[in-house]
Amino acid sequence: MDRVIVYPGSIPQDVDVLSTNKNSLVALGMLMLDVLGSGTLASGLKCVPTSPGSLNVSIQPGRLYSLQNIDNTAYGSLALDSTHQILKQGILLDALQLACPAPSTSGFSINYLIEAAYQDSDTSATALPYYNSQNPQQPFSGPNNTGVAQPTVRQGSIVLQAKPGSVAPTGTQNTPTPDVGFTGLWVVSVANGQSAITTSNIAMASGAPFLTGSFAGAYTGYSGSITSSINWWRLGPAVYLTLAPVTGTSNGSGFGISNLPPAICPPTTQLISVPNAAFVNNGAALGGVADVSAQVSASGLSFQFNNSLTGWTASSSKGIGAEVTFSYVLA
Repeated sequence: MDRVIVYPGSIPQDVDVLSTNKNSLVALGMLMLDVLGSGTLASGLKCVPTSPGSLNVSIQPGRLYSLQNIDNTAYGSLALDSTHQILKQGILLDALQLACPAPSTSGFSINYLIEAAYQDSDTSATALPYYNSQNPQQPFSGPNNTGVAQPTVRQGSIVLQAKPGSVAPTGTQNTPTPDVGFTGLWVVSVANGQSAITTSNIAMASGAPFLTGSFAGAYTGYSGSITSSINWWRLGPAVYLTLAPVTGTSNGSGFGISNLPPAICPPTTQLISVPNAAFVNNGAALGGVADVSAQVSASGLSFQFNNSLTGWTASSSKGIGAEVTFSYVLA
């Protein structure tokens, strides 16, 4: 990492301060690049209904990580640098509302894509005091005493917008593709006559690159509906799942999770190791006496018992007896 050198008695230059800021930005950007990789990633930025209800959605505070040029425009007295790239962090500190109006045609609906993009913004413009060499006791206001306001902060921010799809008969409406430079995060579906958006109208966009999330896992292989909370997070290409304990009466020889979010589904099928002792089969904790593994794919996650996807006992209780965490790779 570069460090600016100054000496006692030397006259400080504006580039000394600017270079210090730029070097810190580059160092942090390279560290994030090593840890998170070069792909766009989002954290926070949850999409929720407004309160009171309306045809707006509220995007909660969060971050967007994006591979960007160091500086596309001059940074004060430092020249632009569009040759080298680093991972930058855009920050949304306060919740933002986006309008998603309902279509006017009866029986029709529309899908909005909530999309995000990183943006460098020069903000906090003010008329700065300048040194007047002719009369130091009377400083200039603005460059050459013009009074012109100049930006004092280069801010990494997030541009968020709701991109409308085409209005179509309900159930046939399509979600638009992200604009160039934007990444799709959420899909909001709104029907004619609707006066307020609810959580049931909001879904994570396919392939949305969130770093963390949670969902109610829908388990298969049981008599009746079995769900339990599942937390997930990403670190580079790796996905980590933490499954809460869940057991129920088995009615089949399979066992899995059918609703793995598309954002954390790998494109190819992978066989991964899981802690055997956490599982229950035929009413008994396995305690490491049997081989349990997991198969994860674009369609979900299935657990193998003794190397078979249909090896579970189709009666008595089965499931996860203790919280378990395991990982796989999005590759």
